[in-house]
Amino acid sequence: MCRTSSPVVTEENGRGWQSKPKTFAHAQRLGQPLFALMIDVDHFKQINDVHGHAVGDRVLADLAQTCRENVRPEDVAGRYGGDEFIIMVPGITSLRAIQIAARLTGPPARVAGSDGNPVTFSVSVGIAECEPCRDLPTLLARADRAMYEAKRAGGGCWRLFEDTEQAADPALA
Repeated sequence: MCRTSSPVVTEENGRGWQSKPKTFAHAQRLGQPLFALMIDVDHFKQINDVHGHAVGDRVLADLAQTCRENVRPEDVAGRYGGDEFIIMVPGITSLRAIQIAARLTGPPARVAGSDGNPVTFSVSVGIAECEPCRDLPTLLARADRAMYEAKRAGGGCWRLFEDTEQAADPALA
């Protein structure tokens, strides 16, 4: 379930990511793969500036609902801050993580604007796996880095974190 602090999205705030890494620790203990998906609304500031904060809140509520529809009970999803959400999914393959990201970045979503006309929005998603990292902050930083790659690619898409720095350094190979 998505946890957010927006009055429109009334569930618990997701800032507990840093203090309650239970999903991360559980996956590590069981030797399961764990994927983090960092989700960011494309051009969210423009949505707020042009259509108002009430429409921005509807965008966040719609995204929270979409998160809920794409997680299992054992998955963790929540609002990370601002217009960023995170989904942590244990025990899946990279293909399954990509399928989730593809659903999130599908056709642009729509919410009702203040004038009743639809306002469309898209999201960018970064995917990272915990296999090459040993701590939650590193996993989230890698997912964030991949999400910014998706934004640089034009938004409305996903990117999988690739540790090109490690691959380029022969001492690390």
